[in-house]
Amino acid sequence: MKEICVKVTGCKELTITDNYNWEDIIPENVVTSTVITIKYISSTFTSDVITVLNANEYVKTTTILAKNIISSWTKIEDGYFQIKITYLLNNESTVKTYIEVFNKCNIECKLDNLIADYIEQSPCDSCGEKEEKDILDLALKSELLCYAITCSSKSKVWELYNYINNMLTDYNCKSC
Repeated sequence: MKEICVKVTGCKELTITDNYNWEDIIPENVVTSTVITIKYISSTFTSDVITVLNANEYVKTTTILAKNIISSWTKIEDGYFQIKITYLLNNESTVKTYIEVFNKCNIECKLDNLIADYIEQSPCDSCGEKEEKDILDLALKSELLCYAITCSSKSKVWELYNYINNMLTDYNCKSC
């Protein structure tokens, strides 16, 4: 189990949960502060380290809105998020946990909607063969992207992500 669990909900917020193995320690009794920092990395931009939570208590789970990461964001952008939680124990020692996750919910949303729109608008099996091949190619590349993320192959992640993103650039997704 990873020390930090990160869940992206609707491309709008990150839910960060502490999964650290505290063994015999009850963190609610000994943690005197929780600090969560995030650094965002895309293929073209890297943010500074941003403190998204600074609490004088133990925080097991917190939800971070997109605008709390980058003030101009209305959604959680795709890319890497380096998340670090630092716990201060009885104002003396610290416990630090770290995770790096790749968010791809925006291109997943576009791809899902592209497929749904194609199925809804396609009157016959052979009418949209090129479009169908493009969709199948995108679906395959999306699956490969998942494997590249799992294998921590950053160059392959960005290669596949940029390919998919470029293919979806002209697709006007109404709900993404």
